[in-house]
Amino acid sequence: MLKPIFPVLAYVIGSLSPSFFLVHCNRGESIFNLGSGNAGAGNVFKILGFKWGMLVGVMDFLKGVIVVLLARVLGSEIADPFFIMGAVLCVCGHNWSVFLRFKGGTGLATSIGILIMFYPIYILISVAAGFLFEFFVPMELAVFLGGSIYIIAVIFLEKNLWIGLLPLLLGIPITIKRIQWKKNKLREISLQKQ
Repeated sequence: MLKPIFPVLAYVIGSLSPSFFLVHCNRGESIFNLGSGNAGAGNVFKILGFKWGMLVGVMDFLKGVIVVLLARVLGSEIADPFFIMGAVLCVCGHNWSVFLRFKGGTGLATSIGILIMFYPIYILISVAAGFLFEFFVPMELAVFLGGSIYIIAVIFLEKNLWIGLLPLLLGIPITIKRIQWKKNKLREISLQKQ
């Protein structure tokens, strides 16, 4: 009975932005005007340092964990459309927060928080591989290659199609946000040159 409200709750949880709050409290400025302008842990590392960046990374990760736990409490199964929608909307909330005028981060830590609740060893291998790939290829491709390890392992070793395909669905808002972010950066650079 409560399953239909899960996607809305997941979006609201995803919309909570510790990066915005911590930067505002420590610097008195909007995170969107500092560093890369992204409301995520990576930008907090640049603005406030390692300790605060790690805290934000953990909090963003925990949003994904909390959403999966909430789904389980509400009786939602992985193949349930409400769960799939909620998981994607949690990442969308992080990327386009209702509390931040639809601005936000890129959703990677939140996605990892969701995925680790199913096959933690595969997500840890995927994240480690993604970090290694980043030495050789652009970050977007490194994330794709790392995520592919999770997808292949879950589908072929665990025979779980729904969890195996979940990273692809979570990757949609991440990809859209990265494209938007890059376009905005290019626009800013071209305006500065004029």
